[in-house]
Amino acid sequence: MVEELSEWIHVMEAARRLGLQTHSMKALAERQKFKQLRRWDVAGHPYFYLWHEIEAYEAALRHRARYRRSHPIYAGQPYVEKMSEADARSCGFLTVLEAAAVLQVSGVRVGALVKSGKLVGYQNLPGQKGSKMFLSKTQVRNLANDRERLEQRRNWEKGDWSEYRRRQVRTEVRCRSHHPPMPPGVITALEASEVLGISCQSLVLLRKKGRISGFHAYFGKREGCRREGKRWYYSEKEIWELLEHEGYQEKRDRIDEAMKARLKVSVKTVQVSPILMEKMDW
Repeated sequence: MVEELSEWIHVMEAARRLGLQTHSMKALAERQKFKQLRRWDVAGHPYFYLWHEIEAYEAALRHRARYRRSHPIYAGQPYVEKMSEADARSCGFLTVLEAAAVLQVSGVRVGALVKSGKLVGYQNLPGQKGSKMFLSKTQVRNLANDRERLEQRRNWEKGDWSEYRRRQVRTEVRCRSHHPPMPPGVITALEASEVLGISCQSLVLLRKKGRISGFHAYFGKREGCRREGKRWYYSEKEIWELLEHEGYQEKRDRIDEAMKARLKVSVKTVQVSPILMEKMDW
């Protein structure tokens, strides 16, 4: 009986190896992922698991993580595995600069993709600054050919990325027909941001700097909206006066020219070398 119990490990140790919570281990056992033993003579967490089944499940997670855009458990969270530099080079993994060239982004953006969970990073010292990071060639290729990402990049290169995003977040149009009409000369924050061609967050910064003045008003219950209460409204006359101001127009022109110059430089400089194309089997 002692030899049989030596093959079992406690739920706390099994959860630490898989990077899960203890209640998640019980849920996986109910889904027949591995066997579970309950000992009535143990208080607290009386559950035990076979160590070889935990090792097999951990290896399966590592294998699936190499061929997925994100980790199967921690989607949207950073995930970095431990791997030596020699093993990463022998497996044909890409460096951060090579992955950036394939994705046509900067190296900082590759780190942001790893932090968001869209790519899995491999380091000799996971999470430590200065440790060289490698990425799976298959994952980078799948992300580079992702349809949603390519569509967003095309909209960004056309210069209508802000309009594309604004179409996705418009929520007041659905609520506008349900509440009483507003007084003349008053517009919402979303309408003011569309007139000025900026985001709602930039509109808040203009209000805090004193360039425009907003006010709270309650025109009745908004049916169909998740949130009720006061919201920011602006004077339509004041918004148009700011739009016609020479200083505001000059600043907007400088920002547009800087964005166009940045777009031209990024398109010209970021190119995939023939050696990297051969490495990626393209």
